[in-house]
Amino acid sequence: MNFQTMYNEKLTSAEDAVKVVNSGDWVDYGWCTGTPVALDAAMAKRLPELTDVNRIFLGEEEYENFFVTLLSFGFKYGIPEDSDLVFDVRFLPNPYYIPTLKPLTGNDPAVYDYVMAAPQAKEFQRQLFEMVKFLIPNYIAEGKNQIVISIGCTGGKHRSVSMVRALESQMKSLPYTVKMEHRDIERDAK
Repeated sequence: MNFQTMYNEKLTSAEDAVKVVNSGDWVDYGWCTGTPVALDAAMAKRLPELTDVNRIFLGEEEYENFFVTLLSFGFKYGIPEDSDLVFDVRFLPNPYYIPTLKPLTGNDPAVYDYVMAAPQAKEFQRQLFEMVKFLIPNYIAEGKNQIVISIGCTGGKHRSVSMVRALESQMKSLPYTVKMEHRDIERDAK
C-alpha cells in the first residue's frame, strides 16, 4: 500500500472528526493547521450536546490558548515524566514536623500560611513567577501550546502543594489557561 492510498483511507469529513469529541475534552489544533474553519463549524453544530469543551489554537496573538499545568509532587515518588520544568521546594520550612500540621495538606489554610510566611517562600514565588512570565512567550514562539511546571517537596503534600497554589493564584493575571494538579497529595493519608 502506498502513502496516498493510506492517506485517502484515513481522510474524513469535519462532521465525522468531531464525533469523537466528548464533553470536557480539550481539542488541540496544533500550531501549523491554519484556521480550522470547517472543524469549528462542525463543532458548533454539536454545542447543544457538549459542555465544557476547550479549544486550543495557536495563531498570531492568541496566547490565551496556551495551557499551563502546575503540578505538585513528592520527590520520594519520582519526578513526573511529562514535566517541562521541575522545581524543588524542599528548602522551605517543613510542616511535616509540626504535629498539628502534619496530617493536613497545603490545601489547608494553616499549612499554606505556615509555608508561605517564610521569606524564602515569598522570594521563590516572586522569582519563579517572573521566570514563567519570561519563558511562556518564548515557548509559544517555538510552537509549544502547553507546559507542565512541576514543583516538588519530599512527600508532595505540604510545601509543593502550597507553592503550586500560590503560583496559580498569581498566574490568573496572565492570558493563559492554568490548571492545578496535586499528584501525591493523598499518598500518605492515614
